[in-house]
Amino acid sequence: MMRMKLTLVLLLLFFIIPAFCEIFTLEKSIEIALRNDPGLKQLHEQLARVKLQKSKSYSTFYPRISATGLYLKQGLPLSMQMMAEQLGGGAADMGISEETYSFSLSATQPLYLGGARYYGLKISEISIELKENDIELRKKELQYNIKKAFYNIMLAGEFIKIFQESLALAEAQLRIAQTRFESGEASDFDVLRAEVQISNLKPRIYRAENNLALATAAFLTQLNLPLETPVEIQGEFDSTRITLSLESLINEALQNRLELKILEKSEELADYGIKIAKSGYYPSLIFSYGYTEKNVEFNMDPDSWSSSWNAAMVLSIPIFNGFENRLNVEQAKSMKSEIAPATEGLKNGIRIQLKTAYLNLKNSEKILESSEQNIIQARRYVDIVQKSYESGFMTSLDLMNAQFSLTQAMTENVQSRFEYQINLIELEYALGK
Repeated sequence: MMRMKLTLVLLLLFFIIPAFCEIFTLEKSIEIALRNDPGLKQLHEQLARVKLQKSKSYSTFYPRISATGLYLKQGLPLSMQMMAEQLGGGAADMGISEETYSFSLSATQPLYLGGARYYGLKISEISIELKENDIELRKKELQYNIKKAFYNIMLAGEFIKIFQESLALAEAQLRIAQTRFESGEASDFDVLRAEVQISNLKPRIYRAENNLALATAAFLTQLNLPLETPVEIQGEFDSTRITLSLESLINEALQNRLELKILEKSEELADYGIKIAKSGYYPSLIFSYGYTEKNVEFNMDPDSWSSSWNAAMVLSIPIFNGFENRLNVEQAKSMKSEIAPATEGLKNGIRIQLKTAYLNLKNSEKILESSEQNIIQARRYVDIVQKSYESGFMTSLDLMNAQFSLTQAMTENVQSRFEYQINLIELEYALGK
């Protein structure tokens, strides 16, 4: 029994621990978000519906065929019954049927409808492309949001490391101060100052831990995962430098942005809408065929059947319908006229968005380079002051100031790396990547 319990525990640990220790990389996070996003699932459902609409457009090119069967039982008029009796027989003997059977088959095939069917099919095809672009746009938006949420967690985690490192330095300083106080080399003021420094650092750690919890919750929300899911982030800040000019980046964005492609397709869609509206001016030509077979009501042979067929070409020429066609054309043209100013406005917005992201990135690049140099100098300064303090050549205030400068330099460096990363994400998003 004990062996069975031990085996069960080991099996539980085998399945639980890997799930608990799951690591989230940026690529994996994006993959999960794309898989779980309800908005993306909804867009895929809409795409399937639009594809069905295209199949429906194809159906307008096929003939419409229908079959009708009729059974009718009727009572004969009294005069006909009397006539049959006078002739010495019943209604059936005279070939008079009280039951009627008929079968008919009809088919219609539109041959020409002013091009409306073809234009409707093209509209269905463009609608599919538009919906596919909507899906890609949603994917890019998700990637953009996931990247920012991912690096927000990294920022909070880095701040915790910095403050914990500063706390370790402060605790080391406290131990030195206590040792020197016990040996009579320093006053209790140095000990008190070190304790105050530790007390000042702890709230910063608490705030950083709270920010990490909030960033993690936002990250899991973006991934549509339970908020209690354990999260361990694995990644680094990207320090890729952009060497292209602003003008070349703007040209690239104007070529790549899906929003512009959507407006371009919308204009093409509007053109076909105008053509459909104009098709109302043209005549229509429809071919129809009918075949009917039924039993003959008055015939000496009750089993006698008759058949007939007809074929027709129906040409319909619109003459006047209350100006409906003209109004439809004007309405379609009005819809198209809205696209050109919208396109120009979007292009201007892209230029502004890209220039803002580019300037912010270049500015954060300068700040990052400065902070990296500053942190090297701050660490060297702390090492020098630490050794001088231990030797009694510098005061605890000098050491505290040096440690504070290092903490500030480390904080500024992490913040600079984060800001550079976010500005890089903004630039890539503005480029349509």
